[in-house]
Amino acid sequence: FIAVQLLAQAGYIQVDWTRIQRDVEPLLQQPGLQSLWERLLTTLTYNLPFGASFVGGLILGLRAG
Repeated sequence: FIAVQLLAQAGYIQVDWTRIQRDVEPLLQQPGLQSLWERLLTTLTYNLPFGASFVGGLILGLRAG
């Protein structure tokens, strides 16, 4: 995520977040993947000072479209 953000900021790539949201959202709605998603979020945010803002931004970004 950080690498993608750095490349986008530098102008090397352009991320279509709307398309990513459209493609990923149905996957997150599947019952079996909910616990996997929760475990992934727990792992990504464990002991990270910016974890709360990252997860909050991700959720808002996925829901905003």
